[in-house]
Amino acid sequence: MHSRIVVGKTGGTSGADAKATLESERMIGAHGITVLVVSAAGSRFPGDPKVTDLLFGLRDRASREQNLAEITSRHLEIVEGVGLSPVSKAAIWDQHQQLRATAAKLDDGGVRIDDVVYHGEDIIARIRAARLGWIYRSAADLIVLDEDGNLD
Repeated sequence: MHSRIVVGKTGGTSGADAKATLESERMIGAHGITVLVVSAAGSRFPGDPKVTDLLFGLRDRASREQNLAEITSRHLEIVEGVGLSPVSKAAIWDQHQQLRATAAKLDDGGVRIDDVVYHGEDIIARIRAARLGWIYRSAADLIVLDEDGNLD
């Protein structure tokens, strides 16, 4: 017997801060969602930058540190607000260190901006998985392409 798979998608607003994250979890439970596709944290209020915009801003070396600090602050506020365990908090912090290392490679062409922006969804997905007690899986681990870029 197979379990029923119910795929859900949350937008950036539903993960913009701790309150929105907790509210959207009720929707996830109410609809029996078993697989969740997430967006990076969105705007919390009018004029507030989306995390994706901050990540794209990392191309500019002059504002990079300020953007990294804002991204980290936003994610840590969510982590604290939803009550993640110390182990989960440490794992999210490790992801931010990976983001910093990846962003540093932009200067020498070692990575593309897409490789940096990916971290926005990845970190929110890890927070969601930790909160829901789910197994985290990256789409990059699940989608396989052949040499020509076709699904394999």
